[in-house]
Amino acid sequence: DKDLAAILTEFINYNLSPKFYLAENNSFRTIKIEDLAVQVKSKKFEYQIYNNLSDASLAAFENADKADLIVAAGSFNTVFEAGVEFMSNNIRGGENE
Repeated sequence: DKDLAAILTEFINYNLSPKFYLAENNSFRTIKIEDLAVQVKSKKFEYQIYNNLSDASLAAFENADKADLIVAAGSFNTVFEAGVEFMSNNIRGGENE
């Protein structure tokens, strides 16, 4: 989180135009979602806020082109849990084991 401004600036320096799918990280949070959105918006990047990580993951997946890179950022547990939930919803129709 502390390096977010520097990371966003690097995107600009390399003429990259990432889209951000933001979701609240309730298990471990060092930055509020509103503050994150303000930083992303200040650099004029596209973003959308979602209620949970699974919805954000699904939106990123559905909107991605075949060659797009999808990067998940957050604590390992949160990103891992969102991935498991996302895959469960897509493979078993939402039935988590």
